[in-house]
Amino acid sequence: MKERGVSSIIGGILVIMIALTAVGAITLYYFYGLHVVEEQHALSNWLTYKDEEQLAVVYNDTSRVLVIKNMWNYPSTITFIMVNESGTLKFISENITIFPNEAVKLPISGDPISVLTAFGNEFWTASTAPNPYFETYAVTIEAGSGGTTSPPPKTYYYPYGSKLTITAEPNSGYAFLGWSGTGYGSYTGSDNPATVYVWSNITEKANFGVAITFQAEQGDPTYITAPLIEVNGTLYNTPKTFDVPIGTVLDYSWVSTYQPTSTERYVFVSVSGLATSQSGTITATQSGNVTATYDLQYYVSVSAPSGISVSPSSGWFNNGASVTFSAPSTYSPSSGVRYVFTGWSGTYSSTSTSFTVTVAGPITEAANYQLQYYLTMAATPSGWGSVSPSSGWYDAGSQVSISATANSGYAFYGWSGSGSGSYSGTSNPATITMNGPITETATFYAGITFSATSASGSSLNYPLVTIDGTTYSTPVTLYEPDGASVSYSWASSYSPSSGSRYVFSSASGLSSSQSGTIRVTGAGTETAEYQLQYYLTMQASPSSGGSVSPSSGWYNAGASVTISASPATGYHFTGW
Repeated sequence: MKERGVSSIIGGILVIMIALTAVGAITLYYFYGLHVVEEQHALSNWLTYKDEEQLAVVYNDTSRVLVIKNMWNYPSTITFIMVNESGTLKFISENITIFPNEAVKLPISGDPISVLTAFGNEFWTASTAPNPYFETYAVTIEAGSGGTTSPPPKTYYYPYGSKLTITAEPNSGYAFLGWSGTGYGSYTGSDNPATVYVWSNITEKANFGVAITFQAEQGDPTYITAPLIEVNGTLYNTPKTFDVPIGTVLDYSWVSTYQPTSTERYVFVSVSGLATSQSGTITATQSGNVTATYDLQYYVSVSAPSGISVSPSSGWFNNGASVTFSAPSTYSPSSGVRYVFTGWSGTYSSTSTSFTVTVAGPITEAANYQLQYYLTMAATPSGWGSVSPSSGWYDAGSQVSISATANSGYAFYGWSGSGSGSYSGTSNPATITMNGPITETATFYAGITFSATSASGSSLNYPLVTIDGTTYSTPVTLYEPDGASVSYSWASSYSPSSGSRYVFSSASGLSSSQSGTIRVTGAGTETAEYQLQYYLTMQASPSSGGSVSPSSGWYNAGASVTISASPATGYHFTGW
C-alpha cells in the first residue's frame, strides 16, 4: 500500500517546526509535479494511476545510497527527494523515470525522508524524520433538498492527502443529480459514490432533483428499446431517464410510427403516467414515468396470379392477431380458361383454400394456382361415331392424345381443330398441346352401300351401278358426308358371258328407282335385283326344210318354253 501523508512524530518539537517551515516549498514542488501529469493525462486516468503507483524506497546508512524500485505496472518519474541535512530540510530536484520492476541507486548526502513522484505521491523512507504535513484540512459536506449523504452533511477534518469516499442518498421520489465541489482535490460530477483527495479545504454538495423516465411498452408488457421519444428537440432511445431539478419543463413528443425493418413497425397507441397525450410539456414536480403503449405490427404479404382476389390484402397486422387466409378454389377470367387452386406456400403451407394463423412475425404467403384450358371434344354428325377423351379441363402445356371411333356403317373422316396447340388432319389418334382453349371436332362420313342380287338371292359382282359418273362393281360402299347428294344409275342389263345376261328388275333400300339421287342422312344400302336370262336360239335345218317356233330370244332362267317345228312341203320333221 502507498503511504499518504501519514508519519509518526519521532524527533521532537524541533523537527516538527523544521517540517512546518518546509510546507510552502514542498507544496510548491508537489503541485508542480501534479501540473506536469495533468498536461499528459485526463484527470480520471491520472487519479487511477495515482492510486495504483507503488514504489519501494530503502536507504542504506552505511553506504549512504538510496534505492528506489518500481513495484507497479507503469513508469514512475521521480521529481524531488526530501532530505534532512543536519536538521535542515532540503529538496533535491530530480527527473528520473523508473520502469516497471526496475530500480535506481542514488548516492545521498544527509538523511533521505521521502521521494515525490510526478503523480503527486510521496513515498517515505525508514527514517526517523517526521512527516512535515501532519496537518488537517476541513471537508464540508452539504446535501440539497431531496436527499442526504454519507458521511452525513457537516464539516469534517482530515489529514493532508487523505482519500475520502462520499455517497449521495436520494429520498424516495428523488434522484441524485451530481456533486458540486470547490477547493483543490474536490470532485464535481455524477459519480456515486465519488472519491475526493484532501489536499486543501474543500466543500462537496450533493444535488438532488426528480427522475422523469420515458418508456415504451408493447404487449404483455414488453419494454421497447427504440428511438421513440423526442425531448426538447432531441430524439432518444427508450427507456430514457432525465434527472432534472424540480420545476424543469420538458417538451416531449412520441413518435407516431417507428419502422426498424421493412416488415416490422411500432405504432403509437396511448400514453399513461405523468402524461396522457402523445405530445406536450411536463413540469418536473415529482419523479415518475411517462409510458407510451405501442402496437408491434408485422407486414403480411399476400400474392396470387393477376386477377385472382384473395384475402387478406397485403398490409400491417398486430402481433398476436388472428389472420385467416382465403382463396377461391377456381377462377375463370374468360371462357375456356381457369385457374385451379393448388395450395398456399411461404411462411406457412396449406392445401386448404382457407386457414388461420396467429401473427408472430412477418408473413409472406402466395396462393398457388394451376392454369388450365378447356378441351371441347365433339363428333359430327351426332350418332355417327364417338371421340375420346371426353370434354374437360387440362393443365396448360400438357399434351393430350385424342382419338375417334366410327360407329358401324360409318367412317372417320378427319379432325377439325381450333385454338393454340390444336390439330387438324386425318391422323387417328392425334396429339394436341394445351396452349389455350381448344375445340376438336371429329367428322364422320356415312357408308352408302350399293349391292345387286339375282332373283334367286345370289349376290352379283358385276359393274352394275354408276355413281356420280363412275361405274362400280357391286357390292360397293362409298362414304359420304352428311347431306351429300349421290347420283346413281343401275344398268338395265349386263351380259357376263355370251348367251347370258342380267336384266334390271327392281330397286329397294334407300331408293326404289333404277336411277336418281340419294340425299345422305345416315348409313344405308341401295339394292338392285336382276333377273338372270339366257338366250334361246331357234333354227331349222335346212332352213328351207321348215320353220320353228318360237323365234330366237331371251328367256328368264328356269322358264319353261314350248318349241315346235313345222316342216315345209316336201319335208318332214326328223327331230331336234
